Amino acid sequence: MTIRFGDLYEEILAIEDAMQRMRDDVASSDCSSITKCRLEIELEMLEQKLYELERTNIDFELLNFVTIIESIERCFNCIDIPGELSHDIAPVPYDTASNCGGKKRQLSLKDIELISVFEMSTRKPDKRPNVFEFVKSAMPYKILTIASEKYIVSYDSLRNGIAVKGFNRQTGESVTNFGNISRIDVKLNDSARQKYGIEWVTACKVLLTTPTPMVSIAPLSLAIDGNPSTMPRVEYTNEAEVEMVFQFFV
Repeated sequence: MTIRFGDLYEEILAIEDAMQRMRDDVASSDCSSITKCRLEIELEMLEQKLYELERTNIDFELLNFVTIIESIERCFNCIDIPGELSHDIAPVPYDTASNCGGKKRQLSLKDIELISVFEMSTRKPDKRPNVFEFVKSAMPYKILTIASEKYIVSYDSLRNGIAVKGFNRQTGESVTNFGNISRIDVKLNDSARQKYGIEWVTACKVLLTTPTPMVSIAPLSLAIDGNPSTMPRVEYTNEAEVEMVFQFFV
């Protein structure tokens, strides 16, 4: 049987509520009555049930990140909240670069079938990037390059884009040149291909969400210039990670 987090949480709340009511009944019952004895026994049974529920084993590696996000989106769509609610609730980025031109329609996760990440930590003689390709259901997707650069690719539902975190390999030390993402492409699914008449879309806007500015000769804009052989480069920093969120417009 599939156990959903919502079901488990609601069951725990129901048991805790029943236990509190039973404690009140026990406290108000006659100390020598049979009723009190039975209530105490039933209370012990409820406590045992709660203990077993709280020990339910959830394998987080089996959770489907995309399904979770889509479920959350469906949930928000069915809630009627009175008054005005701003949809722009994501923190303001530290920097932004755009090369979208007249493109106005932003793609969402439901339009995407496949993600292709271009990375330049290992410079090859022909200056070709490393390319990592995976389906959206594989997110959060871990990348480890032969140069030992580590990335995690996930979906940022607040900004409606593909988030890539690059990690400082020398924790606590001031380093540069990590988070070397040079381009991200997405392959559209059948429905989106028919709707927009294209198969692949390159990210044309990138948001820097960590306090890790880029050096002036390798600015953030190199991540969305369309050239997979150019990349931004982080200034010397002791921050543990750099995160860029890539958005797609048609």
